[in-house]
Amino acid sequence: MGIDIKTVWLWRLKLIIATANIPMPILSGIIQVDETFVRESQKGSRHLKSMVAQTEERKSRYGRQSSKFGVIGSEFATVVIAIENRGFWVCKVASLGKLSTNVFYELFHDHLDSPAFLCSDANNIYEEYCCVNNTPHFIRPSNFLKIIGNHGYIIQATDEFEKKANKKILEHLYYEGITDKITKRFINRDMTNVSTKYLQDYIGYFTYIRNWRVEHGHSPTSKADAEAIFTEILKTKKNLTSVEVRQKELILPKPSSRYMEVLKEETEKARTAIDNPYFKFNEEDSIFSFNKREYLLDLPKSRLFEIAKDRSQLIAEEDLEVMKSSRYVSKIR
Repeated sequence: MGIDIKTVWLWRLKLIIATANIPMPILSGIIQVDETFVRESQKGSRHLKSMVAQTEERKSRYGRQSSKFGVIGSEFATVVIAIENRGFWVCKVASLGKLSTNVFYELFHDHLDSPAFLCSDANNIYEEYCCVNNTPHFIRPSNFLKIIGNHGYIIQATDEFEKKANKKILEHLYYEGITDKITKRFINRDMTNVSTKYLQDYIGYFTYIRNWRVEHGHSPTSKADAEAIFTEILKTKKNLTSVEVRQKELILPKPSSRYMEVLKEETEKARTAIDNPYFKFNEEDSIFSFNKREYLLDLPKSRLFEIAKDRSQLIAEEDLEVMKSSRYVSKIR
């Protein structure tokens, strides 16, 4: 047809960005909120910039590779997801590295309409937000899956009957966990990773389509559905040019150089103190986080296969994906 593949990509990206610019909904009632983390990416860029330090060279990554300092450093984009009981949700890229209360307030306050409860993990950011805004705050206990199990609900459904029986109960109990997974699956698998400078656009598009499905009861598939979405796009009155798309820059709050230096120093101290070269701080700061991927890849192959076969439920999903992609494990049940 004489249309270059780059032109098709540009047209698609313009539609994605235009859809992402449609305002996200206002949430009310019981709202669950949580963060998920997407590895920083400069996909499509020829000149790579280090997110850790300006003096360090950023080498190309092939396949899945471990970060140096974990999710509270600048190697990860923090994505915050808030979802209400009706199923509508707001999802935004907040920062590179650790989320702050000010950034959360700026991005989400206008989307929260007098929540009955804000449900979250023990991250103090949400506690501070709720104190300032006089919002009831429920901290989900770390053993909540055990509590659910003790009340007779089956966590891992083994057949269709169990899935249907538990669906209405369980989907409301851990909405944010479900949205975390499907968001990362869309970015990492369906889109085969996304450059961080376009991450909010792709997530905004994905969020709009998910909310559209909640509102209409089905995914947009017909010509009439497409026309309705185009009408919404036109209402934004934003004319995005190809030059603007090509020249887009990564603009996100990120840790200062001093913060990264302190993180490096404290991480090295912790690794030495506990004799664990793979230790990384997680988003809750003082709680230990163990880099199982590197630890497992240091083990003999025979031991690795044994762990994958008998104890796969104890290995994080992300680590299992790394192992699969690295061909260290041919099949994990």
